[in-house]
Amino acid sequence: MSKNIQTHNADTNLVKKFLDYANIADASYALLEYTNDEYIIRKNSDGTKDISDGQKLGSTYFNKDTNTEQNSTYARAIEARFNEDRTGDWCIPFANKCLTEKDKISNNDITQVKLDSKLSKRTITFTNRFRILAHQENTSSGFSAALFQYIQAYNEKISTLYSFFGILAILLLSGCSFKSVDPQYYEFKRLCKKAEDEVTIYNEDYWEIIEKHSDIETNDRGCFYSQKLKQEICFGNFNYKSCTEYKRGSLSKLSIKRYYNNIHYATQIGYNYKYFGLYLKGDEAAGWHWETSNILICEDLKNEKRH
Repeated sequence: MSKNIQTHNADTNLVKKFLDYANIADASYALLEYTNDEYIIRKNSDGTKDISDGQKLGSTYFNKDTNTEQNSTYARAIEARFNEDRTGDWCIPFANKCLTEKDKISNNDITQVKLDSKLSKRTITFTNRFRILAHQENTSSGFSAALFQYIQAYNEKISTLYSFFGILAILLLSGCSFKSVDPQYYEFKRLCKKAEDEVTIYNEDYWEIIEKHSDIETNDRGCFYSQKLKQEICFGNFNYKSCTEYKRGSLSKLSIKRYYNNIHYATQIGYNYKYFGLYLKGDEAAGWHWETSNILICEDLKNEKRH
């Protein structure tokens, strides 16, 4: 079988782009949260602290306190990532010559890259060409994301490259969400915490049953006998009616009236948050399908805390 490999016709610019994509993919797994302003990287035994310089572009940082130029926190984080799978140089003392390699940088450990460590050419090139625009560190589902801006030196042409990486298997099973980089998600969490006090209770007995429902044993019909109310209570008879008071972007405020049969026992304020991502839904019987949005209610946040 003949092969028609025409390396002489390869587009060198395209090859360079593929190399950039590979470097971005690798850099996205760096612990870039260390580059946040005033981030404490490490507390030293003498009481001093190794604190981030907050720089998002460039391999060096000018320290005004010591009047010296040093490795930037960004460069240290990238160097730790790029060299995680290789070993450090073993050099001859008082000479700029290295014989072999040893001691690889483990676990993306930025503390192994000192302020005056010799950086690799790959790290220097990358940190001077790509600025960090945004970074989402690992979530509980294993998702992380980074947004880099490519600075092309000569013609000031700027293009934005998006790089989103996580553990593929986890993303497929638990979904890939962008709510953690949405300001309205944090507003939703704040409002839900506030809503815990925005309840008007008309009947304490029914409200107490709902509050303690997880501790109540029921029969096969979902019912139990209440000694306090002197009657059988069935959870299937609890219901509610809700109306939307307002909708702002992804956030909705709700007025929720709760009933047991026709007895109105409480009114409370609730919030919904609609967020976007990529989710694999379904099962083997009904079939699998992709969804691109989901809705959170305040109760979902309580469930997250329990787990």
